[in-house]
Amino acid sequence: MKRTQLSLWGCLFCLAIVTPSHAQDLTVEERMRQLEQRLHEMEQRNRPLEGTTPAGQKPQTTDPTAEALPTSGSTILPEIGQDSRRPKQAPLSFSTSGSGTMIYPKPFVNAPKAFVGGYFDLQYRNHRKDVIDNGAGSPGSNPGIGSTNSSFDQQRFVPFIYADITDHVKFASELEIEHGIREGTETEVSLEFAHVDYLFSEPVNLRAGIILLPVGKFNLLHDSSLNDLTDRPLVNQFIIPTTLSEAGAGLYGTLYPGRYAKMDYELYVTQGPNGYQPDGTGRIGEASGLKNSRQRKSLTDDGFDNNRGKAVVGRVAYSPVLGVEIAGSGYHGTYDPESKRSLSIVVLD
Repeated sequence: MKRTQLSLWGCLFCLAIVTPSHAQDLTVEERMRQLEQRLHEMEQRNRPLEGTTPAGQKPQTTDPTAEALPTSGSTILPEIGQDSRRPKQAPLSFSTSGSGTMIYPKPFVNAPKAFVGGYFDLQYRNHRKDVIDNGAGSPGSNPGIGSTNSSFDQQRFVPFIYADITDHVKFASELEIEHGIREGTETEVSLEFAHVDYLFSEPVNLRAGIILLPVGKFNLLHDSSLNDLTDRPLVNQFIIPTTLSEAGAGLYGTLYPGRYAKMDYELYVTQGPNGYQPDGTGRIGEASGLKNSRQRKSLTDDGFDNNRGKAVVGRVAYSPVLGVEIAGSGYHGTYDPESKRSLSIVVLD
């Protein structure tokens, strides 16, 4: 009622302003009496409208922020349609700045487009003879004692995260856990790769971090879901120990030399191999190949380089038509503490 009276007083005030000039002859008391009479008449007319809301029906209120709701004939959209057109509070999310509506402030995580997934291998082995995969021929092995028993093993568990931080900044990572059921030295947990890309243009882009080295096609596409068997080829176990990854930085891109042709390239400077233990014992041999010289297997503190030399690795792949590709890869770096002995790998695929 107070709101109605205020509105009526406002209307009467406007009427008083536009009163004809001949009303100026009336006294102030007479004009106030007329205004009070008009107010009383308007209250009498509005009083029957009060309390006429049917039982069980909410009185209609005017929401100045609500948008006009579309109707179908004389039927208003259901409540869900009304709710979808009303302004809603932004949900809780990650942000670079903390406030009452934000949780866990993290840099570069405003509204990312991220993908989380992974894969794992489950093997059942029933060997009748000692083979390379169950330790035959490796130093300290004892063939014939437990090595030929049947067994289940989850050889690999690989979760991955890919995210578009901005239109030009991309992030990619994979974590590899081998033989996760075991304890001790046989359980390997390491970052397969984790790098950030800055996209300048399709021909030239920058990559830095733990990089999956482009030494052969298989080292780049070694995921078990792409292969027929969970065991990797012997070449990729001993000569190119997949996964072969090192910390470094470099460039990559794609060129189009012809109408249907495509050429991809990658070129990086990386940490390089570590072929010696701190006591001077070699880590490259016939039984284990090169796999113990990888940076992830390094015995130096924090996996740092054992010399001042760095490795250079690159790959160029040419595809004349869709589905056909020929590529060449190269890797060169020093592996001894004096940086006098070099290791080179050349691959054609």
